[in-house]
Amino acid sequence: MSQIIRNGVAAPRCALRCATADKSLETLIKAKRMRSRHAGLLFLALCAATVGLTTFARAEIIQIPAIAFQGRSDVEFVGDASFGVLTNAKGTFYAPVPFPASGQVVCRFVLVHRDNDDLDITARLMKKRINVGGNPFVEPEPFEMASAQTTGATAGVEKLVDRSVKQRVIDLLRAFYYVELTVPGTLLEVLGVQIDVRPAC
Repeated sequence: MSQIIRNGVAAPRCALRCATADKSLETLIKAKRMRSRHAGLLFLALCAATVGLTTFARAEIIQIPAIAFQGRSDVEFVGDASFGVLTNAKGTFYAPVPFPASGQVVCRFVLVHRDNDDLDITARLMKKRINVGGNPFVEPEPFEMASAQTTGATAGVEKLVDRSVKQRVIDLLRAFYYVELTVPGTLLEVLGVQIDVRPAC
């Protein structure tokens, strides 16, 4: 068997070849593991990004209970909260709308109520644009995006839906959003409003 001298020690050629082959195989395995690890990390990053986009783009139903609305000085009766229902109230009440993000669109505006009177409940989704440097009591006036109004008495709870929303794209940097609820008589009962917000209608 032929030998080669390495570091003053004689070693068979086959042994040296085997050792070299083992090191090459080990290096190849490590390289494959590194590539596999990088591919796995990239896959996880893509999955996380996809989940994030999906979460952002999902539909939202914003609910504002009527008992959470607040009155101002023109309210004749602030009313009572009974079983989660606003009752014995008379006047105009207001509540902010916590929209999730700019760029989403409002698809539906819903009033949930029971009308025990011939008087009509009116709910309006309003937009107050921010005009820096302007007079807040002149321009721009609050804009009605959607509205729902009862017509006559109802025996049970009903939903009124307005799908014809105007200026439906949400812009949180340039406007405030709120709901105006008008209850003209104490026999009217309001559960609340629902606002359907989506990436597209």
